[in-house]
Amino acid sequence: MTWDSNGVNEWKDTSLLKYLNGTSTGDYYNGLSQTAKDMIATTKYYLGANNTYSSSAEIYYNWERGTTVYSGRSTSWTGNIALMYPSDYTYTYALGVDNTCYTDGGNNGCGQSSGKINGWIYNSNGDSTQWLLSPYSSYESSALTLATYGFVSSDGVNNSHGVRPSLYLVSDIKIYGGVGTEQSPYQLKL
Repeated sequence: MTWDSNGVNEWKDTSLLKYLNGTSTGDYYNGLSQTAKDMIATTKYYLGANNTYSSSAEIYYNWERGTTVYSGRSTSWTGNIALMYPSDYTYTYALGVDNTCYTDGGNNGCGQSSGKINGWIYNSNGDSTQWLLSPYSSYESSALTLATYGFVSSDGVNNSHGVRPSLYLVSDIKIYGGVGTEQSPYQLKL
């Protein structure tokens, strides 16, 4: 899907946001059961950006919550479903999984080209580039991506890439089964 079919990196107005959170038949949110919808928290998502994509998890995190954006763009949006942040991806390399990727999620430090592919989000099975939530601050029509080869990059928002919806659960969710693996996923209830 495109991040925005009109070619503008203002998240609150994008076609992808409307698909993920819309109420029309065929939209992602509308396709969920009422039980699933009741488990999703309305959350403030941060839209801070920068003009580079090669950085550490902590620096990504601070940029995301900052005020640097392309001229006139929003710094936050409140809603139900968005995309993962660049920091979400680089934090998967924390705690000794891969210190190189943790300190540089960009193409200089992470991904298949550097042999650093140990994070659980990265899938080396030829998955396509995926959109991230953060816009690119230097260009009005670019946003960050998780590139096919496993590093943070950017691309024009009117290009088509994979989408990995991300959300926050309401605080009173309980785990009533499963161990959190692919074979035995967590089972949740309110």
